[in-house]
Amino acid sequence: MTVFWEPYLSLALQPVSAADLAQLEQEWGVALPGEYKDLVTACQGMAPTPDIFNVGKKSTNVFNVLLTIKRHEGYESYSIPRAYEVLRPHVPPGVFPFAKTPSGEFICFDYRDRPTDPQVVLVSVEMAVYPISNDFGSFLNGLHH
Repeated sequence: MTVFWEPYLSLALQPVSAADLAQLEQEWGVALPGEYKDLVTACQGMAPTPDIFNVGKKSTNVFNVLLTIKRHEGYESYSIPRAYEVLRPHVPPGVFPFAKTPSGEFICFDYRDRPTDPQVVLVSVEMAVYPISNDFGSFLNGLHH
């Protein structure tokens, strides 16, 4: 299914550069998936349609917004650095946020078992980690109405 991206934040964002992505990779000590880098370069701060994803076999959730690479005044809560600050003390090392749900949960990369091709997981408001998808491409392909 084709995913369409629409602006979510009412803010003119600076373009994501290769240096921005390299800095994030260096800070986290990981290699971000190429498909993610292409997407966030074009669509940071945007919302997808369709936006529903499966969590396990009997639950669904909503992909609300792709987090921004840098902080933006007034929109810090939509940035990866702020999301990571919130999550870091509560989740295992190797789990890194890239998107939010409407209820404040985070969609994250999970590098714990696969250092070069992370799984996608949901971190609940209780900071529990739930598997969503084997990889980022499968996650995007699984979005539905």
